[in-house]
Amino acid sequence: MRVQWQPNVIGRERRICLTRLRWEHGAVGDGAGYSVKVSASLCLEPHDMWIGLFWRRGWQEWTAWLCLVPCFPLRVHYQRSYGGRFP
Repeated sequence: MRVQWQPNVIGRERRICLTRLRWEHGAVGDGAGYSVKVSASLCLEPHDMWIGLFWRRGWQEWTAWLCLVPCFPLRVHYQRSYGGRFP
């Protein structure tokens, strides 16, 4: 398991990634093993004036935004990969 302890700024998406966890289950690449990544970020969305929870699901991933302060949602992203490892 790898953990990112120091926050980093992702300027093009206007967010600060607070932490990122990555781990592997089984042998990745053999068809049964997979890699998983979970990250938590604080976003700046000046056009979003809402309070609440919003989520979006995709294939092998989901993203949830929890907004307690307007324009500053907390973003949690989960992603799984059966084909390989995350960088």
